[in-house]
Amino acid sequence: SWSKPNLRSLRRPLREPRASPRRALRKEPAAMPGSKSAVAVGLGVMAAQLPLLVLQGGVGSSHAMWNWATTPQCVWSGGTCTETGSTKVDAGTSCTPSCTGSEVPSDDSPITCPSSSGASSPDNGWWNICGWTTGSCTNTMAIGNTVTCSTPAPTPSPTPAPT
Repeated sequence: SWSKPNLRSLRRPLREPRASPRRALRKEPAAMPGSKSAVAVGLGVMAAQLPLLVLQGGVGSSHAMWNWATTPQCVWSGGTCTETGSTKVDAGTSCTPSCTGSEVPSDDSPITCPSSSGASSPDNGWWNICGWTTGSCTNTMAIGNTVTCSTPAPTPSPTPAPT
């Protein structure tokens, strides 16, 4: 049961079927995402904002939640500090100047070494000295630059009273 092909249909050029208005309404436009995509985008936007919402009160500026591995130190290069017997004292303490031999300090009042919390910059100038890392603070802050040691002038011997 063989049938003769319809030659008229073979001679017609192939053409796309016309889009009917109903067919256009049934398909979603390409620019409009589906509901699953909208939910995924919404969750992504919320997740991106979550750190700001959770940490809003805790992070105001660049705070460090650490301190240096060693206590920062100040150095007085004019002599030694009576508290430590060396030229260095820890941050937050004082250095009372002491000179060697017969020398005396130009000012013998304690020299304050600024304190350090390591929590936020500038931390009394320590962040510029110690750096922005969690390692040891190997640099020192100079203090008492105006205090010097010198030998006092000899006191003149008293003049004898007339007899």
